[in-house]
Amino acid sequence: MSSFNRGYTFTSTDLFIKFYDALGRPIVPYSVKFSVYIIDSGAEVVVSDGIPIEHRDATQLSSGSNYFWAGFTSLPAWAAGTYRIVWETVDVSGSPTEYVNEDFLIIVYSVTVDDEESKRAMLRKKLRIMLRDNNPDRNYKFMPYNSSVMLYNMSKLSYVWEDEELDTYMDLAMGFINLTPPKQWLSITSIDSNWTSLLLMGAASFACRAKSLNWAVDGFDYSLGQVSLNLSSKASDYSGQADSYYTQFNELLVQMKGSLRYTVGILNSPYTFPLPGGPLGWRTYVGRIF
Repeated sequence: MSSFNRGYTFTSTDLFIKFYDALGRPIVPYSVKFSVYIIDSGAEVVVSDGIPIEHRDATQLSSGSNYFWAGFTSLPAWAAGTYRIVWETVDVSGSPTEYVNEDFLIIVYSVTVDDEESKRAMLRKKLRIMLRDNNPDRNYKFMPYNSSVMLYNMSKLSYVWEDEELDTYMDLAMGFINLTPPKQWLSITSIDSNWTSLLLMGAASFACRAKSLNWAVDGFDYSLGQVSLNLSSKASDYSGQADSYYTQFNELLVQMKGSLRYTVGILNSPYTFPLPGGPLGWRTYVGRIF
């Protein structure tokens, strides 16, 4: 039986169903829907990810494919236990609905400090590479220095952003992702590779925006004879890069949120299915492979 963490967003490789005829040839049904229930109490009780997960359209992997999957999110408030997804399929228009069920577990995963720090360290490394802040000795940068750094050591001023700062920018970006409708409950430890690029794009925008504020205070112009130094434009340079990152972040965020499966409409009780043998009389397929 498959198990998933609370707060997990299900993808095409998690809960899916494939359709074949009796000879093993792929077929595409007229309609594929699904409902999700918790069954630990002995009865099927429909669950919700903000909207009750009942009679929701399954996602076809690609046009003409016999592969369908269930897209939804297990909320942090869900109880740990056994859940059941019920696939509701119609072979051809007008034919009766057939039902297939699969059980899975929702578990409580305790994140240790080491787990989170390891994930953050990996994300910080990627973010520094994006911001060209991954190798201070090689990637020279001129910045105002303080009393603890000698002028001859200007090429070794360490990183532009401290770890704590990058962590803050990633947390801010994560908050934007989660609060943008439809609401999600992603975290540093649960985010998958599909959302990592979006997270880093948002964090890079916050990092550049913060640095532009530094240069708004520290920037200056200097001229002596034929030698001039212009650092007053660095604030606008960082600000422009922040805008560029944010535009990419926002556009990608809209697209990825649009890919999540949420439905609205009038919902019926899970106990009103016209099933042979009563409300718990789930039927299975004959001559099909799953």
